[in-house]
Amino acid sequence: MEHNGLPPDSGGVPQSVVAGLEAHVQLDSRRLASLPEQLSERALETTLTELANARRVWVVGYRNSFMLAFYANALLSQVRPEVYLLNEQAGKDAELVAEIDSKDVLLAVDFRRRAKRLDGMVTLAREAGAKLILLSDAPVSKLAAKADAVLRCSHHGGQVFDSYVAAVSLVNYLATAMAGRSRKRSRARMARVERAHDVLGDLETGH
Repeated sequence: MEHNGLPPDSGGVPQSVVAGLEAHVQLDSRRLASLPEQLSERALETTLTELANARRVWVVGYRNSFMLAFYANALLSQVRPEVYLLNEQAGKDAELVAEIDSKDVLLAVDFRRRAKRLDGMVTLAREAGAKLILLSDAPVSKLAAKADAVLRCSHHGGQVFDSYVAAVSLVNYLATAMAGRSRKRSRARMARVERAHDVLGDLETGH
């Protein structure tokens, strides 16, 4: 994870670990509470429509953004077919992005510290005619100008590390909302996925 600064000086006054945790949780709670204020109805509706209607959904994010991209790919692939993570560990990013076309949508995750590589991936996807959904902490960016919808999640604060709790919650909401909108199709797909897990025996059973 990335260092973004030092924690505020306590003035030499000792703070209990539990009190510190309470302050941390309260700050994250405020981030969650302010999330709806940062998102427009149009951006959310466009996002859900494009993610549901696209032939294929491609997800990409680098550095700290990768964990959000990975999570989005994991959830979306359960409620709809053909969801792909563009972060290819074998170095085949170029071969994968070359597959994108005008029937697809790219969900790009752009949180600091930003990777220059993301701009190139977005450019190639847009040149192919794909729609762009941008999940970002930046109020204004050159990528936002190219997007069909921008989902902004502010995550800065006076902490050593940035918090992604609001972004994780938003990704969870998007997948849940998609499942609710296409309930029959999503449930059928999720049932097939669970059936595959049962046959493969790759997951522990029970709680």
